[in-house]
Amino acid sequence: MICQWLLAIRYWTENSGSPPRTPIRQSNFVGIFSDEGDLDLSGDDIYGGLYGVYSVLGDAIIDGLTITDAYFSGMTLMGRGHEIVVTNTTVSGDPDVVYLADAELGNSIGINVAADSASFTDVTVHGYNLLGMALDAYDNSLVADLTRVTIENSGRYGL
Repeated sequence: MICQWLLAIRYWTENSGSPPRTPIRQSNFVGIFSDEGDLDLSGDDIYGGLYGVYSVLGDAIIDGLTITDAYFSGMTLMGRGHEIVVTNTTVSGDPDVVYLADAELGNSIGINVAADSASFTDVTVHGYNLLGMALDAYDNSLVADLTRVTIENSGRYGL
């Protein structure tokens, strides 16, 4: 995570905003950011920027969200002991628009989760150059419930 932030901040300061290759040049660094606060998102659309949703140590209840071409990550959710539930959501990153992942920094991920439990139902991840979805255990334990999750056209790895 730290490498992504440092790369993003450097890019942001050197280029005064989002990557010019994004179809809709947005000036947002992160579409929605939450630090130790709870998110309850329903029916929202997020376009461009460097990150679509970035949530740290809070509940994330997400339903009907559409994220398109967030440069580094469509959705990053980190929550030890917090509820992470994502339903009816689509995250897409055109491989010609989002970051061309390199092995050293490991960027360009559709959905990136570090938690002890998470639930995904009716979720589609399309594109991104490194990973469609990454599920990482927080404190060596993760219980993930994936129901009707579709990962398509991801660059190197699906899940």
